Amino acid sequence: MNQKALPLGIDGFRKLREGDYYYTDKSMLIADFLKTGAEVTLITRPRRFGKTLNMDMVREFFDIEANSKDIFSGLAIMDTSWKEAMNTTPVISLSFRDCKGDKAILIFLIKQELLREYRRFEHCAKDLAPMDQTIYNEIIGCLVKSDEEIVPISRAIAFLSQIVSEYYHKNPIILIDEYDTPMTSAYTEGFYDELRSFFTALYASALKGNPYLDKALLTGIQRIAKENIFSGLNNLVVCTVNDRAYSEYFGFNPQEAQALLESYGLELNDEVKKMYDGYRFADQEMYNPWSLISYASSHELAPCWVNTSSNTLIRQTVLKASDSFLRQFDELILNGSIKTMVNLSTSFFELQDDATLWGLLMNSGYVTVNRVLNLQARLYEIRIPNSEVGQEFQNIVAQRTRIESGYLAEMFYYLIQERNLEEFQKVYKRIVSSCTSYFDAKENAYHMLMLGMCVYLSGTYEISSNLEAGKGRSDITLKAKEPGYPHIIMEFKQGEDLEKLSRQALEQIHEKEYYDGLAGEILLLGVAHNKKDCVIQSEMLSK
Repeated sequence: MNQKALPLGIDGFRKLREGDYYYTDKSMLIADFLKTGAEVTLITRPRRFGKTLNMDMVREFFDIEANSKDIFSGLAIMDTSWKEAMNTTPVISLSFRDCKGDKAILIFLIKQELLREYRRFEHCAKDLAPMDQTIYNEIIGCLVKSDEEIVPISRAIAFLSQIVSEYYHKNPIILIDEYDTPMTSAYTEGFYDELRSFFTALYASALKGNPYLDKALLTGIQRIAKENIFSGLNNLVVCTVNDRAYSEYFGFNPQEAQALLESYGLELNDEVKKMYDGYRFADQEMYNPWSLISYASSHELAPCWVNTSSNTLIRQTVLKASDSFLRQFDELILNGSIKTMVNLSTSFFELQDDATLWGLLMNSGYVTVNRVLNLQARLYEIRIPNSEVGQEFQNIVAQRTRIESGYLAEMFYYLIQERNLEEFQKVYKRIVSSCTSYFDAKENAYHMLMLGMCVYLSGTYEISSNLEAGKGRSDITLKAKEPGYPHIIMEFKQGEDLEKLSRQALEQIHEKEYYDGLAGEILLLGVAHNKKDCVIQSEMLSK
């Protein structure tokens, strides 16, 4: 049987279906959208979870100018009465996912996206009333200019819906993909306040009290709550990662993941689950689709999702976060889960507190819900979903330590190549002394410092913190990816009797058998700290 091509980087539904690419049927999203009484629906999901492809599917289904019967042939929606709605409604479709950059570039890209859709509906402007023609000309004139003038286009979506409705004698559906990307970019680049009123006018005029709107579907990562974009909407439904509505349509469930991998000669084994599984959307277990498709293509278990685009907002906010947040952040990495308040109802750049920052991390796919403890109080047990995302957490820890790479190269050279513990300890002490500010008011600081340093070895080692092994959890385990390198297990102690504590750390590694499951040379390190001083004892095992 010939394998279908994998849709890597393909977000166009028609191209995917006509090209006979591998496709997991998500067409019943359309039925759910039609069933809802909501005038405006917002679905928030992490990036690379299929938002753009699903939005293009919705556009193709409804678009009155399209002929979509063939590309929906064989899909679940065609076995329902909802198929009668196919190609019956005009659709205004916008995607702001690429609208980011400095102020001039951001405004230019927004104008280009609006202009693209105005050109698509150019035929609707042939017989406008004189006053509407004046407004139309003003909007087009602004869109074609590459300056930063934006006032004339602040109602561009609303006005387009008017002329489309009047032409077709039917109100359009409005689709806006990644609606929050321009706002997030403006915040990250430092000019959000300058464009705040523009974003409010652009969206609110199209979505609030618009007599020419049939229904609207928006996707994004965060809900922007306080800028009057959605306030006052009587029929708004917001579907977050914790809501059951639409939960099965973004990502692959275990059955879909298994079907994909089996089609390309792979198994959904424990290693794959550890790397890519772990998301929970309401009651649905979900895999990251981009990562799984990339794995099916390359047959290599490697982090894909965290390398797809900039993580600037996440890193900026975590690095500047409060001490209370950073203590929880460290606890999450060390213990695997934490109990905390999570606010999903607003964006972090509107309300900068710990609960909203955890909401940003959840909406962005960095953490997922383990248990709902108290829904009204917004209290959850959250965890890092998988190893792929765990590596990004380690990168953030490495950024926090701000240690020069030259120090790290020297230190790990002595440890791994020379097996010279004395020189390794000298360099390590030097690093600890230079990072005194890192330890202020932070628990588990030495453990986190070493974890951040170990990220330097991520090309050679698989790094795990508090990995369940043997009869307990090791503090740090470095599993060699290539022959010729020893596995490394580290256990940390803190107190005054450094010699005794470092011995106890080694004894604990043996007692708990943290090396269970490892084969080859295994370097055991018992590390004891007291402020700037430390003692490290080692032992080499062969298994």
